[in-house]
Amino acid sequence: MKNETYRTSNLYEAAYLLCRGHNLGGKEKVGKRTAVLFPLKDGVQQAALDYYAGATVEARMLADKYRALKDYVFSDITEHKQEEDSHGISDSKRGNP
Repeated sequence: MKNETYRTSNLYEAAYLLCRGHNLGGKEKVGKRTAVLFPLKDGVQQAALDYYAGATVEARMLADKYRALKDYVFSDITEHKQEEDSHGISDSKRGNP
């Protein structure tokens, strides 16, 4: 089966790809990290190479996309913590003071 997604765990790279007009295809856990997925089409790989070659986008747009991605990636962690809290699992039960 062909791999039809481009994966990156670099949120700055992912934000750059969003600024360049590429659509987010989801996210997946890779060990302790979360990878952001993009459909493998419309030159996403070339755009990623452009990012590492020093291509630029508007700073404010990049910052906005980065913040949105950060919220998206960490939303599972927040939801999981809220679920634990709603079930009465406190920090002390997790081993935290």
